[in-house]
Amino acid sequence: MRGIGLALLLLLAVFASGCGRNRKTQATEPLTYETWQTYPAEKKYEISTIERLKNDNPKFADDREWDRFMKTVLVPGRKKELARK
Repeated sequence: MRGIGLALLLLLAVFASGCGRNRKTQATEPLTYETWQTYPAEKKYEISTIERLKNDNPKFADDREWDRFMKTVLVPGRKKELARK
């Protein structure tokens, strides 16, 4: 009997520790190229944003396509946009 009470108390403590937290359950939509283009330069070229762009687009799963995108769009665009500042 004492073991059951202890188990229930432990279960209650575990459950209560999770309550009241601000969880980020925000469902993020896949980042498309078109949406990425609208981002400001500071956010557009953050590593996390670039990784998200690559991971959210099936076209970039192919390393050749990703390398082509990096050479023709990403690197030149970054140089151009950050030079304006």
